[in-house]
Amino acid sequence: MTKDDDTALMMLTSGSTGPSKAVCLSHRQIMASLAGKCSMLPVKPETAFLNWIRLDHVGSLVEIHLHALFIAADQVHVQSEDFISDPSTFLALIERHRVSRTFAPNFFLSQLNQTLGSHNSKGFNLSALQYIVSGGEANYVASCSRLSRLLEGYGAPSNVIVPGFGMTETCAGSIYSLSFPSHDIKQSYELATVGYCVPGVEMRIAAPNGTVVYPGLTGDLQLKGPIVFSKYHNDASATRDAFTVDGWFKTGDTAFADASSRIVLTGRTKEDISINGIKYQPQNLETEIEEAKIPGVLQGSLACFSHHPSGAQPERVCVVYVPSYAAEDIKARYDTSNAIVQKVVFITNNRPIVIPLQSIERTSLGKVSRSSIKKTWQDGQYRTEQMKNEKMIAQYQSSIYSPPRTDLETTIQKSVTDVLELSPGSVGVDTNIFELGLTSITLIKLQRSLQKQLKNGNEVPIVTIITYPTVRSLSIALQESTAYMPVVPLQTHGDKAPLWFIHPAAGEALVFLNLSKLITDRPVYSFRARGFLPGEKYFSSLEECISIYHSELKRKQPEGPYLIVGYSYGSMLAFEIGKVLEQNGDEVRFLASVNRPPYVHPRLQQVQWSDCLLNLAYFVKVISQEVFGQLLTDLQGVSKEETISRVMESAHSARLSELALDGKKLENWANVTLSLQDVARKYQPQGSVNNMDVFYCDPLEMVGATKEQWLKRLESWQDFSRSKTNYYGLRGKHHEVFGQEHVQSMYKSFKEAMALRGVN
Repeated sequence: MTKDDDTALMMLTSGSTGPSKAVCLSHRQIMASLAGKCSMLPVKPETAFLNWIRLDHVGSLVEIHLHALFIAADQVHVQSEDFISDPSTFLALIERHRVSRTFAPNFFLSQLNQTLGSHNSKGFNLSALQYIVSGGEANYVASCSRLSRLLEGYGAPSNVIVPGFGMTETCAGSIYSLSFPSHDIKQSYELATVGYCVPGVEMRIAAPNGTVVYPGLTGDLQLKGPIVFSKYHNDASATRDAFTVDGWFKTGDTAFADASSRIVLTGRTKEDISINGIKYQPQNLETEIEEAKIPGVLQGSLACFSHHPSGAQPERVCVVYVPSYAAEDIKARYDTSNAIVQKVVFITNNRPIVIPLQSIERTSLGKVSRSSIKKTWQDGQYRTEQMKNEKMIAQYQSSIYSPPRTDLETTIQKSVTDVLELSPGSVGVDTNIFELGLTSITLIKLQRSLQKQLKNGNEVPIVTIITYPTVRSLSIALQESTAYMPVVPLQTHGDKAPLWFIHPAAGEALVFLNLSKLITDRPVYSFRARGFLPGEKYFSSLEECISIYHSELKRKQPEGPYLIVGYSYGSMLAFEIGKVLEQNGDEVRFLASVNRPPYVHPRLQQVQWSDCLLNLAYFVKVISQEVFGQLLTDLQGVSKEETISRVMESAHSARLSELALDGKKLENWANVTLSLQDVARKYQPQGSVNNMDVFYCDPLEMVGATKEQWLKRLESWQDFSRSKTNYYGLRGKHHEVFGQEHVQSMYKSFKEAMALRGVN
């Protein structure tokens, strides 16, 4: 007689993260799982379940087929090729058969986004649809919330997309989120929560030593309960390795529990890519490349993984993708490779290996099989494609290559190729060096290399390199005397209205460089203060600064609409420039303040030179937060010489070298900062603008306020806006909010805010 604990099914694991194993699923386990799913995901009567994955996968067999049998619901089964070739067929069948329950992996959600977002998509009646469960990988809030809104327009509920977590070992789905996307948007999450466990399973987040970690901290996701399997078939060793000593199943996923105890997946423990000691999750890199919508990349058809070169060379990122261009189109091949390189370098400071493939390996669920792809790469089976790709790209580079004609051009070319570790033949005199993957750090290295190579003792301003980003234009600029240039072009491509950034009290434009690299559809400009270079005088008044910035903005962009963002101190300038534009009849469609109220805080009215220096040193991470706090007290009333000496003694030497900073440069920078503070000490806002958006994060330490108290002060912007002011929370602290760690989420917040103001 069959017993509840006897094996009812043996299912193979997907093999997406390692060799497949046969999981023994018992009668008791399957029945507990079905009861849990019914409790968590009740369906309307007289509706159907839709499956489009082969029944040898636990998701289709248990999640759809057995669940539908369990409640006596109709089932519709379709081969996956029909949906992948035409995603609208998926929606048409949901309408025709009144489907209430189905599922879709990440890559197919992306295809649905494209289909419904096109102008040619027809109307569908999706009023019967309740749940599109999505699992297998973490879901990104931005793309899935966009799809949720589109589906809602066809009659589906606002929470129709249900991020979930499940494995073969847990009879497919065992954790579901029914509050997506509202909860995730409210919390400003990048990755969707997968919600709460179904009845029949418990979870915990644990450190590698088994200690349960506090909410909010990332650890290993572990499960326990009657839904969880008990053994792999004929593999006692793998079974032992799968459980902790106290009986918890080690899922192999990392996650954290938020304040509401919802689970947020963060990656796989065995797939992290380690670059210079920093770990990156491949699915994050994949999503960022997908979100960039690079024209030559077929959506949902790429994979990132790590490569360990022989010898002592550092780990590298590999990116394989299926191209959407014709195989013989070498320009598209070159442009696509460059765009992927820029994106990966921006995130990791690591030049990836990029290989286009005609097809990409997937699991039976349709998910890209990262482990299989990596193994194929390690076995050398992509070597032919790699060599062919490199040969064609070299052929295109040769066709557009213009060699140096002067000694100075040769010197600049050598510095560029040395810093970026490229062959001379890949950098012609008309090549835009920022399109080769130049980051803020490599930009500073290039500046230092140029000064060393030129050997004339003259400063090579970073702003000059940014403004003249080719070997030839930079060569000409370095031979001419450069007058003060208020405008720094951070990104010059795109045909949409430019986005203008106004500097904080530090006065420099480089802080916006990381963000500008994410914006590809419109030019991005920033202002820089006067006084950094020899012969430049400081602004004599706030009015002079505003007048110069307004004139240069109008010279560069004669007609609106204008999009202006001020960071900290720059918020005051943005407001005043916005007023001048509107008084002259110009449209300011988007005007934003980043973490600065309209009034000058009393503490900032009293700021001294030592305060400026310390904040700068902390801002660029030359000193730690602890040192900053200590010196802020110790150096009040101390001479400039003593202040510089103490800061340099406490500074991180490696960081100073990385930024090419010394005591003299820090002193000059602090002088510029103090000059800006001096002209604004008595500033009082007057008048109003049509609209204002406010982005906020943790405030400066010196203003002595919690984030909640700070937000209260920021609410006074409403007094100076003629329409409702919108507020957006940002990650990180004031000094680091534009840093590489947070810039991706900041960019998404800006896009959302601009869209609400009608900026396309």
